[in-house]
Amino acid sequence: MTKKRSSGFPSAAGLTLGLDALADVMGTAQAQRLPLQQIAIQPGHNPRGQYDQQAFQPERLAGLTESVSKEGILQPIWVRSLGAQRYGLIAGERRYRAAQLAGLTEIPVLVFEADEERASLLALIENGQREELHLLDETFAGFKALEARTGLAGNDLINYLNQVRKGRAEDVHQVEQFLKEVFGTGLSVWVQFRAKVFALTPQELEAVWKGEMEFSVAVALTRLPEGEIRSALLEQALQEKLTATAVKELIEGEQTTSRSTFQEQISKMKKTLPKLSRLEGQRAKEAEKLLRQLEALLEGS
Repeated sequence: MTKKRSSGFPSAAGLTLGLDALADVMGTAQAQRLPLQQIAIQPGHNPRGQYDQQAFQPERLAGLTESVSKEGILQPIWVRSLGAQRYGLIAGERRYRAAQLAGLTEIPVLVFEADEERASLLALIENGQREELHLLDETFAGFKALEARTGLAGNDLINYLNQVRKGRAEDVHQVEQFLKEVFGTGLSVWVQFRAKVFALTPQELEAVWKGEMEFSVAVALTRLPEGEIRSALLEQALQEKLTATAVKELIEGEQTTSRSTFQEQISKMKKTLPKLSRLEGQRAKEAEKLLRQLEALLEGS
């Protein structure tokens, strides 16, 4: 069953390149039948399962395996030539694994000439035009494609995208055009929203994956540091079906209260400080130690 999509974020349900150029892409492929043993799964190409690592377990493929046993593979699997009668899987991993479980020895394929970057793009196109991708799978796959395109990863990739977005760096890898052609979205969506996926906790990711919470709500939660307060707000958001706006308002209220309490503590301390001179012995030494810690904290701010 396709998971419910988080609203408010354009997605590969309408992969621009997939719809406009699918006929051209298909025209470059050769239809063949290949022995299963000549095809190898290549990690990272399949946009499905980017988040859910259990997506290809045999028990999850039981229904498809039964169908393949009765009717065979109806849609060819996409592969790329690796030379010497070896092929790398581009798209169709569930069908490939189901064919293995069903005991098939040969399956229909479309063979493409493609490097790593093009293989990742073809996988996005094939999956996007067949069935809507879950936002998490699509996002992780999108960043993996950007890594292949730029040679950058992690914070280096995000920083580069942000610099290009702000006009402070030349778009030498044409990432803006790539994102618009493939996903129909620009850099701002990926830098300001999609990149927040890497700041989500496992619990937040799970809630988004199961459709229990909108991705925008999870993004709002990242305004808080990880910890008990954020975890409690996550539970509240799930129980009360809070919107992103409601979560932001709760966070702003909490932060305003914290700032007010802090200011009150400062005011109270100003009135108490003169009493320090009355301390003697061990209590005076403890107070001196605390003052040194406070001084160090202030100097480092």
